[in-house]
Amino acid sequence: MTKKDRELISFIGKFGIIAVRQLSVLSNRSDQSIRRRMRYLLNEGIIGIRQRPYGQKKGRPENLLFLKKNGWNVFLGENYDSYSNISQLGKAMDSIFIEHELLLNWGLIHLIQIGRKLNQISVNFLTQNLVTLKSIYGSRIEIMERVPIKNTNQDFSEFIPDAVIMIKNSASKKSLLFFLEVDMGSETIASPKRDHNDVRQKIINYQTYFRTGQYKRYEKIFGSRFNGFRLLFLTNSFSRFKALCRLVREMPPNDFLWLTDQEQMFASGLSAKIWARGGRDNNPLQSILGPKMACQVTVMDKIK
Repeated sequence: MTKKDRELISFIGKFGIIAVRQLSVLSNRSDQSIRRRMRYLLNEGIIGIRQRPYGQKKGRPENLLFLKKNGWNVFLGENYDSYSNISQLGKAMDSIFIEHELLLNWGLIHLIQIGRKLNQISVNFLTQNLVTLKSIYGSRIEIMERVPIKNTNQDFSEFIPDAVIMIKNSASKKSLLFFLEVDMGSETIASPKRDHNDVRQKIINYQTYFRTGQYKRYEKIFGSRFNGFRLLFLTNSFSRFKALCRLVREMPPNDFLWLTDQEQMFASGLSAKIWARGGRDNNPLQSILGPKMACQVTVMDKIK
């Protein structure tokens, strides 16, 4: 096993389940090189492979990778036994979950590429998978949030962001806090009965979270000061993007809510002017880095 093999294992462990094309970008290696080593890791019982049709059941199947027991032994070493069920990851994932995780992966990979291209920018993030891994080494971090809710028989509403992100500018010494929500179009936007699992309630939860200042706890976790945060919605389609923009515009205060879709992300990158702030998609789109640092950082051209 080579040092580069261990790097691949580390990426797979941190992302949980990942596509070969995504590993290609993260490791800066060709698809062909990844597939060659994949065969070795598969034969050694280090990784498992699932296949899904690429491009909505068009084209050849795409390989999705996850760690098996031997892989977790390599990745976690002596700490493997403290998380005995982790080897089951990737075996019982339904298609909706997989598609969500892969789009989340692409979002995080685009953010990582921003830090790689812009020297003054660093990107740090947490997902539930990373939090679980950190707990094995004694790091007590939790990203599940709880906010009070009114006019219901429940006192609190709980939610888990898809990712919590800090982007830091070493030149200006300023840090920005983001929460990322990947939307696959499977959730009801606003149910007539005010369902606590619809997108509308999700936005209310974040509005309460913003107003109460509970996000300040991330200052200790990331070691930076935050004056508010931005909630990023990354949708899987342009039509869903338009629908959520309409919802957000009707729910002030909404200036901290930013929306885009995966087509714009792949075309220009997440640092480009592709975001509808406050759901105002008819206004000029903006960059989450601000007008001076707005730039295109794409990843598909990195795939060889």
